[in-house]
Amino acid sequence: MSDLIKCPNCLTEHVADLNIKPGDKRTFKANCKTCQLPLKFKLYQVDHRGLIEQDYIKFSINGIEYTVSNTLSPRTTLASYLRDTLNMKGTKIMCEEGGCGACLVNAEIFDHSDGQFKNLSINSCLFPLYSCDGIKFTTIEGIGCKKTGFNDIQKRIAENNGTQCGWCTPGMVMNMYNLLIENPRPKKKEIEDSMDGNLCRCTGYRSILTAMKSFATDEKPIDIEELNKLKCLNKSNQCLKTSKNNIHLIKEDEQWFTPKDIESLNSLLNQYGSMAYKLVSGNTGTGVYKNDGPFQIYIDLKSIEELYEIQKYPALVKIGSQVTLNNLINVFNDYSSSPGFDYLRVLAHHLGKIANRGVRNSATWSGNLCMKNIHQEFPSDVFICLETANALLTLTSSNGISINATPLEFLSKDLRSRLLYSMSLKPMSDQTIIRTYKIMPRSQNAHAYVNAGFRFEIDRNTQTVLSLPSIVFGGINPSFSHAFNTEKYLVGKSLMNESVLNSALEILKSEIQPDNDPVLASPEYRVSLALSLFYKFVLEICQNKINPKFLSAISSIIDDRQLSQGTHTFPDEDPSLYPVTKPSPKLNAYLQASGEAEYTFDKVASNNQLEGAFILTEKSNCKIDSIDDSLARNLPGVVKIIYAKDIPGKNSFLPEPFPPELLFIEDQVDYAGQAVGLILAESHQIALNAAKLIKLKYKDEKPPILNVFDGIKSASFFPKPIDDFKYGDPDAALKNSPCIIDGDIFLDSQAHFYMENQNAFCRETEDGYDVHCSTQWIDLVQNGVQEVLGLSTCNRVNVKIKQLGGAYGGKITRANITATAAVVGCYHTNRPVRVALNLNTNFNLIGKRFPWYAKYKIGFGTDGKLLAIKIEWYCDAGNSPSDNSMSVGPAFVDNVYNCPNWFISSNLVRTNLPANTAVRSPGFFPSIAIMESMIEHVAKYLDKDPLEIRQINLYKKGDVTPVGQPLDYFNADELINSIRKTSDYDIRLGIIEKFNSENRWKKRGISLTPIKWGVGWTGAYYNCSIAIYAKDGSISISHGGVEMGQGIHTKVAQVCAYELGVPIENISIKTADSFNNLNAMTTGGSITSELVSQACIECCKIILKNFEPIRKLLPSGYTWVDLVQKAFSMGVDLAARYWLYPQTEYPFRYCVYGACVTEAEIDVLTGETQILRSDILYDGGKCTNPEIDLGQAEGAFVMGMGFWLTEKIKHDPKTGLLLTNGTWEYKPPTTKDIPIDFRINFLKNNPNPLGVLGSKAIGEPPLCLTPSVAFAVKRAIEAARKEINKDEFFTLNSPATVDSIQQLCLVDYRQFKLF
Repeated sequence: MSDLIKCPNCLTEHVADLNIKPGDKRTFKANCKTCQLPLKFKLYQVDHRGLIEQDYIKFSINGIEYTVSNTLSPRTTLASYLRDTLNMKGTKIMCEEGGCGACLVNAEIFDHSDGQFKNLSINSCLFPLYSCDGIKFTTIEGIGCKKTGFNDIQKRIAENNGTQCGWCTPGMVMNMYNLLIENPRPKKKEIEDSMDGNLCRCTGYRSILTAMKSFATDEKPIDIEELNKLKCLNKSNQCLKTSKNNIHLIKEDEQWFTPKDIESLNSLLNQYGSMAYKLVSGNTGTGVYKNDGPFQIYIDLKSIEELYEIQKYPALVKIGSQVTLNNLINVFNDYSSSPGFDYLRVLAHHLGKIANRGVRNSATWSGNLCMKNIHQEFPSDVFICLETANALLTLTSSNGISINATPLEFLSKDLRSRLLYSMSLKPMSDQTIIRTYKIMPRSQNAHAYVNAGFRFEIDRNTQTVLSLPSIVFGGINPSFSHAFNTEKYLVGKSLMNESVLNSALEILKSEIQPDNDPVLASPEYRVSLALSLFYKFVLEICQNKINPKFLSAISSIIDDRQLSQGTHTFPDEDPSLYPVTKPSPKLNAYLQASGEAEYTFDKVASNNQLEGAFILTEKSNCKIDSIDDSLARNLPGVVKIIYAKDIPGKNSFLPEPFPPELLFIEDQVDYAGQAVGLILAESHQIALNAAKLIKLKYKDEKPPILNVFDGIKSASFFPKPIDDFKYGDPDAALKNSPCIIDGDIFLDSQAHFYMENQNAFCRETEDGYDVHCSTQWIDLVQNGVQEVLGLSTCNRVNVKIKQLGGAYGGKITRANITATAAVVGCYHTNRPVRVALNLNTNFNLIGKRFPWYAKYKIGFGTDGKLLAIKIEWYCDAGNSPSDNSMSVGPAFVDNVYNCPNWFISSNLVRTNLPANTAVRSPGFFPSIAIMESMIEHVAKYLDKDPLEIRQINLYKKGDVTPVGQPLDYFNADELINSIRKTSDYDIRLGIIEKFNSENRWKKRGISLTPIKWGVGWTGAYYNCSIAIYAKDGSISISHGGVEMGQGIHTKVAQVCAYELGVPIENISIKTADSFNNLNAMTTGGSITSELVSQACIECCKIILKNFEPIRKLLPSGYTWVDLVQKAFSMGVDLAARYWLYPQTEYPFRYCVYGACVTEAEIDVLTGETQILRSDILYDGGKCTNPEIDLGQAEGAFVMGMGFWLTEKIKHDPKTGLLLTNGTWEYKPPTTKDIPIDFRINFLKNNPNPLGVLGSKAIGEPPLCLTPSVAFAVKRAIEAARKEINKDEFFTLNSPATVDSIQQLCLVDYRQFKLF
């Protein structure tokens, strides 16, 4: 019999004429004689027909088909292929963990579960390239652009000011694109729920939600024509399907297999089961456990149809292991209406809290369980749900033998050469109650502190436990999941018996023995939380007979959250100044929405370009003993390894006059994560792999100093940053004060979390070096590069920056790290070099917000009037004092309060952490927060409303502050009175008091805090250049500021358009560089937009003055083009440049004022928090662009909320290694962490006579209003403590995370009652 092989492309049959013997498993290779397609095949000995093994995959992107063969590593992701191979930079990368949503794309994929094609949003940063076979992808480039037109989603997000830095915007757009393709008529809740995986640091989300919810059925849904445009964008010529052939790809020592059936899979497991192999489903687990592997064999399960089977019977539901989490949720919801299966709705709701929509679209339930099997510490929600529901798992082995196991038994199974095949669920009796819980660090897209499941068969009349219940917990310790003793105790007992409850709690407490992992919440909290969840469950069972005051424990404030809404009012527009004062989108908003806005990280690779990766230490406070880099040097693709000895100039990434900060360590290791050297390789992945191969040995190891308290204890200080500040006679005033209190407060760190990580590119040129760097300070990069290279002059360094994907102060000095590393690499290799940090390296290497600790003593009268304040405060600088901002403290700490006597001692603590640096409102924010905490302390001491203490101490117009700032314009009192009325503050106080009296386990609080924020111009220096083109009068502007989302380009263009009287469409802002914008200081301090605008005004004055004689020569009715061309013809210079170096008489040019009222609700038993409402009244003067200023205010406020509530930095106490270095552990706010009701009103009719065209600064002051959030939460905690007669003062340190809030409520299981 002939051996027949059919080509899968052209279907030509070939005769092989191979005489194979039984058991021959060889793979043969040949080319199709018709189409020349490379073929790999095995031969069946039985029927002699060829079994094709493809060595390529085929898929489409935006209608274009691509074929990829054995050219890339199996670890290559779709995002990497898009950006690095196809140069499609619209899809962004930030976390590479599936945690931020920047990389979302749409995938039209065949779902074997129901035999239909479906559109799914997926995280391309996790999705393996070799899993793409047969899939049609749509990326941001494929749905609209400036050439073909923007689609409706892109338009709406731009028009609603839903973009700032723009890095997150393509992911936001693609998420909505996918939702509308699947459901063109979504409800607002569905839209808000769908955004659980998209992070944004800039906007505060309100504007994005407004834009996206405009598509809801009750708003302005997308029209059919626009929808059809969206659906037709992916115009591939044929309907792609996954190949029916097995796929086998080989790249060096790694192999990728895609078997098409169980038989092929088992054959692979038999053949490779003894090797390091990985079964691939959604590959989302790599976002959590990045260091698993390395693997030699990858086996993709996505094409095995029988693993997608869903079988529904009256007494059984059987679900295959390849069913994704979102499909599983749909199945559970659909089948929950069947008799006995209503509990599936509970499980579906819980599964919806796993990760985010993009992850759930790819991840399978079995993959989640297998991750738990490998990493027993993993708090798997799938395990909790299935173990609680008494599911039965089926495992198959490569030899065809199947076994069944419970989820608990599964955890102890050896999975080598085994496959988790399916799960089965059975109906429950009407007397069975199942409930599950997940308590997270934030409202969504987070793992659990503790998760729990309870299954009880209950007599509904007596609440007696009829059979052995199931009590399951996760997050306790790797070996604990069942409370077996408590389960046994409860059989036959009534939960309505309070003594039974008490005994059960005692037994449960004895069983729960949490581990003390430093990255987890405290053991005390996890024990208390587990007991609280059990108590919540008991209360729900007994809810009809218990004390009504306890019913509040049952519901979840996270699940019950209402849809968010936002309102705002702007200052009155002034048509005489248009386009100034006119709300409008940023100039580049549409390009950001289409992914066409270009960032440094998006720069297309140059020919022969190398990629750099830092070698980082893993210990701190020690010395390097030896470095073994032999394995890294021998890794193919590694070109060079650079150390401190290789730096041609000065080993400091900061130039003089900054204190030196080593680019690469020389001997002493200050902190874990410090750079030892730089790997240069042909690809970024090779460089990263090589860095992991470096073996560092340490010596002289000492305990690390990791916080300000250890630093004080160890007397580890830098020289005092400023002299002690004294005003009045504080000692005498304290001595004579009727009331004196002492206290302290600690304000912890915060990461910048900019979404474009630090990166730089360098290329040597004939006159020096071109450096493209994601920096806020061009001059600093230029000078740093000059000194690290040892160049004689800085004019040989050309620095360019177009725009930043976020910064918040983090790219002022720290951007020099990547820039100087890249140029040293370029110097040694004579090749272009890019150094781009991934998120983990960015976290480990780069410092964050300075933690502040303040000890204070306050003297005051019985009426609360401040008489004297003495503060001794400490700042954690990390390993360098370079960026400390303690000097601003004395000028800001008074805030709006008049205290006649002050003493402040400033101390800079040295710790074994990376040098901390500026983060939005550095120094200003902690100073104001410390003052507001002191006001709170005074109020508590006197048992008064803190607002009363605030008002009695307010400055008055005409007062002079301790630093000599006259308050000729002071309106904080007016703002407080106004917002007190418009927010119904007093009415709500009464409502809250009533709520708290009626609810034991939910509490609310409200707080009003004001700000005075001084805007200083002295010492700033910027330039602006304007060029007018003679041909058509169009205008280009280059200025000394850097666009990083704050809308500086748009404001400058608006000002220029107004001053010259031209349409803003005629104006273009050019890339900033070290030639056109030389000597400018950093962009920051909330002053750059206004000062560059002022420089622009001065340029316009020069131009208009030059044009004045020309106007007299023109007839009436002349146009701008007529004027320009006439001036040009007469030899008038059509360009102008102005250097702005403002000097002011007092510390501040003017002050910004604002006030905020925030209401919060907490769950006392869990610590979960919701911010119910925030009202802001902001004196922004006459806003240059109210729409931009609104976005800045919202974004700053939500960033401040993250500081107070969710963002916690943790280190390993032994090594100093940062444990919260990614989206898995570090939690900035999401769309459901912002105020549910968010109201911002700008003060009307209040232009700033000392500002630029009447405007005021906006970027940072609103963040300083967020103590209102902290103190609203504190009021709620106080209400909880009052219930147990513990109503004494306590300090609310930051961050007040979920676990710390619960612990501050002093929850004790002995308080748990039924009646």
